[in-house]
Amino acid sequence: MENVQTTLCNVVLLFSQDTVTRGLIDLSNFLGSFGNRAEIISWANHPLAPGHIQIKDTKTEIIFMGNSIQIQLPIEKDSSSFEPFINDSIKILNNLPKKSLVAFGFNWDFIAYNEAKLFKNIAEKIKTEIIGDLSIATMRLIYSKDNVVYTLDLVNSQPINIHINAHHQTTIDTTDLNNKFKSLFEKDYSNSLMLVKEVLKNE
Repeated sequence: MENVQTTLCNVVLLFSQDTVTRGLIDLSNFLGSFGNRAEIISWANHPLAPGHIQIKDTKTEIIFMGNSIQIQLPIEKDSSSFEPFINDSIKILNNLPKKSLVAFGFNWDFIAYNEAKLFKNIAEKIKTEIIGDLSIATMRLIYSKDNVVYTLDLVNSQPINIHINAHHQTTIDTTDLNNKFKSLFEKDYSNSLMLVKEVLKNE
């Protein structure tokens, strides 16, 4: 989308509270499945301590923390491809045993260089001599579509910062998610871009 840049994407996998996600993998086998591409950033001996692994060539980060796993990738300014993130996520899911998820969600961070007309309209309506001009405002919008809850958080700074979470409350297991990952990611990202477009449109 013109004047809008995606700066980060991630997926968070949430398991039942009694699950310790570090225990779902054999660390040596997990690292070996990536060849020499993976490196440990931190992995303390205590089983409840967070574990942090990075895929060196793509910069994908995998964080094991309690009953959750977060896979995230900073997006380079000149890149519009999510293929490295999708491919790494599918490979990571392939390394997990078949296990039900309590929920999962995709997240994206955006920056936008055009004006948010909605905020301008609000500022013009509440402007007073006593309070002064509205310089920064935040907004949260929540939408639901196809059993997915989209939460949009926007900070009207320069540039505008936007965060979107697409939350799936589901009993899907890791194997099924692996098979559907690419299509779910692309669908949620498309819907998220439509939300961003609506918020930033000038009409």
